Amino acid sequence: MIKKIVIICALITLINGKNHSEVETIQNFPKSKIEEYFLCIFVRFINAANKQTLSWNYNPKIINGENAKEGEIPYQVSLQNKFSSFHFCGGSILNENYIITAAHCVNGKFAEDIKVVAGTINLALPKYENDVHKIIIHEKYNYSDSWKNDIALLKVTPFVLSNLISLVPLPSPDDIIKPNDVATVSGWGRLSQGGPTTIYLQRVNILIANQEYCKLMYNKLNYNVYETQICAYYPTSEKGSCNGDSGGPLIVEGKLIGLVSWAMGCALTDYPTVYTRVVSYLDWIKNIASNRFSKLFTESNDEHIDEIRGKKAKNKSNG
Repeated sequence: MIKKIVIICALITLINGKNHSEVETIQNFPKSKIEEYFLCIFVRFINAANKQTLSWNYNPKIINGENAKEGEIPYQVSLQNKFSSFHFCGGSILNENYIITAAHCVNGKFAEDIKVVAGTINLALPKYENDVHKIIIHEKYNYSDSWKNDIALLKVTPFVLSNLISLVPLPSPDDIIKPNDVATVSGWGRLSQGGPTTIYLQRVNILIANQEYCKLMYNKLNYNVYETQICAYYPTSEKGSCNGDSGGPLIVEGKLIGLVSWAMGCALTDYPTVYTRVVSYLDWIKNIASNRFSKLFTESNDEHIDEIRGKKAKNKSNG
């Protein structure tokens, strides 16, 4: 009985205390069980008196991954609280002025409270920090409908591009992504469920899921999976993102295919994680973030860096 109450307590904590700045996780709580609910309140009261809480951790994490190498994922950024330096979400450098991330990461937040940390794989080492000046959430973002249109852009103090800070290549509408294609997801946080946090950027390879299978599994739970979303997981081993890494990149063949959005649970082998499908939003991204110095579509980072450096050198010589 006690075990049952503890489980229900955890579910209540999850549903009522859910932080939308972290990856969304489906839970089903039987609301009719009033007795257990009040028993749960009693148990939580007793534990609070002992300075304990019955709650689940939501810190970002990559499950069964490995440390990323310096410069391996130069577009990966950490979104942090400006005052506490608490890492709450991931993101990618879209161009010198914009970060791309998940809408639920920044929904309800103020730009002046967020900083972007870039150019590092170790959050404890010196790094580049950029202020956020504006948050642009997709106008049709809907967390109550399977986190539909879970995408946002952050306008930031311009980045200085280097070997450690560069742009994430975007996909083309002509790119063909198939089930079982290898994808890489990355982020900072806990290394296992309830385990220690990490200051080192983690990466792990997973597989693109069959879209119809993903739809079928979530439809059983009365959740939708839309064509503007893409699913990925590792069917034979617990690998992937978990209760966080939100807004971070899902990469296939060097291009940003998805943004970590929501899942049934932590790196499950039967329920894939659902990602925002970036190619569905290319026009939206371009309308907001494109400018004369930014090549957003399919150009290599090296070509873009050379162009920027060339323009600066020309301006300097003319001055």
